[in-house]
Amino acid sequence: MVTLPYAADVILQASMQQSYSSSVKTWTARFKANGNVVEARGGAGAYTDVPSINGMTSLPAGTYTIDLEWFGLDNTISLTAANLIVDPAMK
Repeated sequence: MVTLPYAADVILQASMQQSYSSSVKTWTARFKANGNVVEARGGAGAYTDVPSINGMTSLPAGTYTIDLEWFGLDNTISLTAANLIVDPAMK
């Protein structure tokens, strides 16, 4: 949850570690602000990788729920660590 007393450009950054138990698996990660998709990224890799996702959105003053959503193809891919940074630059 982030509260902005003034309108701001909000920079969103996340770094994740994911691993696979077999073959190449697809994945998707996306940022949402109050349920609206701000940025999305996806890919496919083998065994272990460290994807990142970055985005920016302009928001008026108010309180917002910022989410990082991650989806793996099936139960052989797992997210093992994640960091989310929300950095508002108020005007």
